[in-house]
This record gives sequence, structure tokens and C-alpha cells, in this order.
Amino acid sequence: MPVRSRLAAVVVAVVAVFVAAPGQPAAASTTCGDGSSAADALDTLFDDGTGSFAGADYQRPIELDDGRVLWLFQDVFVDGGSRLVHNAGALQDGECVTELRSSDGGPWLAGDETDPFRRWYWPLDGYQIDDDTVLVYVAKMVETGDHYLDRTTPVATWTVEIDLETMEPGPLEPAPDSSAALYGWDVETDGNHTYLFAHCYLQFGFGLIGHDACTQYVTVARQPVGEVDAPLEYWDGSGWVDDADAAANIAPVVAPDGEARYVNPMQFDIEDGEWRAITKEGDWWGDRVYFDVAQDPQGPWSTTAFVPVEPVGDPEETNTYFASFVPDDGLGVTVAISNNRWDGVYSDVYRPTARTVPERLWTPRAAFPTPRGSWLPLGATLW
Repeated sequence: MPVRSRLAAVVVAVVAVFVAAPGQPAAASTTCGDGSSAADALDTLFDDGTGSFAGADYQRPIELDDGRVLWLFQDVFVDGGSRLVHNAGALQDGECVTELRSSDGGPWLAGDETDPFRRWYWPLDGYQIDDDTVLVYVAKMVETGDHYLDRTTPVATWTVEIDLETMEPGPLEPAPDSSAALYGWDVETDGNHTYLFAHCYLQFGFGLIGHDACTQYVTVARQPVGEVDAPLEYWDGSGWVDDADAAANIAPVVAPDGEARYVNPMQFDIEDGEWRAITKEGDWWGDRVYFDVAQDPQGPWSTTAFVPVEPVGDPEETNTYFASFVPDDGLGVTVAISNNRWDGVYSDVYRPTARTVPERLWTPRAAFPTPRGSWLPLGATLW
């Protein structure tokens, strides 16, 4: 299907689902499965059939101090796929997963501020700020085109505090950088600073394939650990400064084989003092996952590997996008990736899946192309 026709089909199919589905109150449900890994949790949440979640994307797990995991999702299909809410969460506690939805059936976060499909809030990343609270960054999105996902634009960054006893979200509060730059796209800490990574997230209506040129870039800011309201310092390429306009790109824009990395929705992690990143390049158009390493969050970032990623169904009908790290579950380095149909019609493909990858993919050593379209460090294998 041609690019423009494919995008049009996505929009028509999605809007049809939205318009046809009236809201209904919903009660949270808890489902217990057979395992406690990330893959088990996602299977329990989306495949069990006893809960209301039928599909979602842009999975972001936040590891809590007590071992539980708070999952955040965007555009969640509920009630057998008949209706969509712009955000929801899930609390993983061992083998059991509890859905986090609004009691009135709407979005879990900022429901009172949401005008469905015209103004809404997509969750970004977050972290636990004290024994009782998780701070979640959210992007305020507005549809400036004729219909949903026609020209979807982030206009501000807000925060929401989640009470860890009741799992009730608080009101919206301005983020330290409340601009549309989206500092909060990913959030990590090294013990001294909290680092807020930014990505412009202009996906729909800004170019031939939807994305604006700014989606090639990622910037980073920081604040002292524990000072959630402190002003940010921005990396300008040589030092940390107060001027947000001076923020410099940190994302690799060329692969080891010379291929351009046009869309870089990077996600970050720090392990034993080494920074790692994973990126499903190109969003739904690309077919590579990149593995990058750095000694500091601002880089320089070096690509240690890339591997092809196959959709869960027919490549002519399905795609993959947005890879994210999953908290350590004892099985190795686990990542999750979103999946969907090209035409946007709801199906059981629309859900994140998890897989374990070898740590050697982040090893900064000699790497070589393979016949299967990968670039792998010596001695590494595919996932």
C-alpha cells in the first residue's frame, strides 16, 4: 500500500472505532498468571481475557522500590477492543497484574482535562520520588488537523503524582520544563542527578511519512536528585547550561554501515555505571533496533549493534515500533516493543511483546555485518 494511502487507512479505521464506542464505567480488575517476568505480565494483561485491556502501545515500566512494577500505556483499547482511552496503567505485583483505569471509564490520568481525540494526555516516563509517590511526566497533546492523528501536536509537559497506597493519580502540575520539548520522554538517575531526556514526538502530519525532521534528535537536561521542582540544566554539547534553546542533540544519526537514523525515539538505562540505549529506529517504518552505549548520559553515544526486528504477523499487514527497557526479572536484559496493524484496525496484534536480549549487544568491541542484516559485536548472537 502506498505511504499516503496507508496513513489514510490508519486514520479512517481508528476514528471509526472512536466514534462508534460510547463510554461506560469500568472497575479495575486483577488477573494472576503463571509467571512474574515482564513477558508474563504483558501476556496476563492482554491475553488472559478476564480483564478489560485488549491492546495498548508505548509501554513504559517503572520499577518501584518494593519490587512492584508500574506500567504506563498510551491509547489503550478496552472492553474487548470496542473502545479506546488515551492512557491507562497497570500494577504488576509478582504473578498478578491490576488494571489502573478511571472509575468513569475514561483515561486514568488527567481525565477531567481530556476532550477525547481533540485534547488528551499521553504518559511519558516517571520515577519514584519517595516511599509513597511516583512522579509521572505526561505530554499534553492536541489535534490541530481535521481528525484524530491527522496533525497531532504536543503543546506542553505536565506531571502527575501517583499515590502508591491507593494508586490514585493527583492533579496535573507543570513540569520543571513545561514546554513542548517533552523533557520527561525518558527519566533516569545516576544517584547524583535525575536526567530528563526529550524527544519532540511529532509523528503525524509533519512530513511525507508523518514525522517531522526533529524526531531524529534527542536532548537531555538534569536536576539534583530529590529536587523535583529544581530548574533544569541542559547539555549544550560541551557543558551544562541554563538555556534550553542551547540544548544539543545526543542521538546517533548515522549507523555503523552508513545508513541514516531518521527517527530516534531512544530509551535509556544505566547499569553498573554504564549508560545504555535501545531504539526502534524509524518508528513504525523502520526495521532495525539499535543498541548504543555511553559513559555519560550526554554521550558521546556509540552504536554497538543493530538487529532486524520482524513484526508479529505478515509484514504487509503488521509493524513494530517503540522499544523500551523492562526492569530486571532475572532472565537477562529484557526489552518490550509495540506492535500494530498497518491499517489501524483493532486486532490482538496491538499490544507490547517482550523478549530477552544478550548483554553482549551492548559490548563496545569490534562488530561486523552478518548475512541476516545485523551488525553484531564479535561473539554476540541475535535475540
